[in-house]
This record gives sequence, structure tokens and C-alpha cells, in this order.
Amino acid sequence: MRGGERRQGALHGHDQGLAAPQDLEPADVLGVADAGGLADLGQAQGGGAGEGGLDVAAHHVGELTEGVVDVLGLELVGGVLGPFEAWLSHRGLKTLPLRMQRQCENAEEVSAYLAGHPKAAKVYQPGLKDHPDHEVARRVLDGNGGLVSFELAVESTETAREAAFRFLNSLELCVRAPSLGDIYTLAIHPATSSHRELSPSRRARLGVEENLIRVSLGIEHPEDIIEDIGQALEKV
Repeated sequence: MRGGERRQGALHGHDQGLAAPQDLEPADVLGVADAGGLADLGQAQGGGAGEGGLDVAAHHVGELTEGVVDVLGLELVGGVLGPFEAWLSHRGLKTLPLRMQRQCENAEEVSAYLAGHPKAAKVYQPGLKDHPDHEVARRVLDGNGGLVSFELAVESTETAREAAFRFLNSLELCVRAPSLGDIYTLAIHPATSSHRELSPSRRARLGVEENLIRVSLGIEHPEDIIEDIGQALEKV
């Protein structure tokens, strides 16, 4: 944050939606705004100082903390959780490090498998050495996350969506669901789900093509996940 914005009373916040707290601690990377500490919606922390530091860091309460897609957290119901949702999130936090470790390991194995598969044209995962942000990820992350995206190798853009749907409909173990962070491996077609409200030209500028598949790795055995993805790719 620039000094002028800070003098005008602007706050510097960090919204951490995809990286788990043990994979990225915002204050360790960006510092905190003053010696008084950082107001953190996920955990208390302090120390450090710097004009460009953080005032607020937010860790999402939802699938990632609980491990299943049955918790609606702060992003939907405001700043105060209901008692039951709070209990579910508190329960899920006990196994969060174990789940995220397995999800990150699975993402590493699946991305390596896809990178060598002829029917995957491009693979996006910061743990891969050819990812444009690989060096940044090595510097700031303790884990590369549980998400893997890849583009199917298709003959033309006209057949891209059809190929994506054929792949998704051929999955047997992986679940077709527009979410992430679950204990089950989830796969979606972003162009018709998470990014469906954007125009085709806007999606193209963002790299969300019709042949793009996003996979949120769960905690299943990696060989089972790879076997399922492999058999689905053979049907594309």
C-alpha cells in the first residue's frame, strides 16, 4: 500500500481464500501495519512493522476448514456464524493440517501425471517447475495447494466444450461439483460454472477456455484418483 493511501486512513487487507493457514501466513510475507498487531479473522497474530503491512487478514470459513461442502461461512451469512456452523468449522480445524498435507501431495502427483499425458495440452499448478509463478510459490508457500487445472487437447475450439463434458461425465470416483477443499476430489468446468457470468471474451482474457478443467484434490489414494482421471481422458 502506498504511503498516501495509508495517511488517508485506508486499511490493507488480505483475503486468503485458497491457501490454507499452514501453507501461507499472510503476516510472514507482507508484515503487519503497526506494532500493535494484526486483526485476523482466523487467528490472532502480531509483530513486525511496515507502512505496506497488513491491517486485516481473512481466512475463509467453509469447505476448507470443515472438509466437506456443508458449511456456509462468513462469505454468505455475514460476520457472525450460527452456533452449529461454528461447531462444524471448529471440528474441522482439528484435521485441517492432515487433510491439506494429503491434498497437496495428491495435487503434486496428479499434476505430474497430467503434465506427461498427451491428452492434457496445458497443466496449471504452482508446484510444476514450468509454472510462471513457481519461484514465487517456492518462496512464500509451505505447500502448493490442492488445486490443479488443465486444458484438454482438442482439435478445435468448436469441440472444446463437448470434450470437457465428455471427460467430466466419464469420471467415476471424482465428483462433479462446483466447489473446492472437500475431502472428495471434485472436478468442474469453470466456463459453465464458476466463470459462467463472464462474457466469452472476458473468460478468454483470463485464460478460462472451454477446454479448461479444474480439479480440487481430496484425500483419496493418489493412484485411485489418477486411474479415474486416466480412464476419463481415454474417452475424450
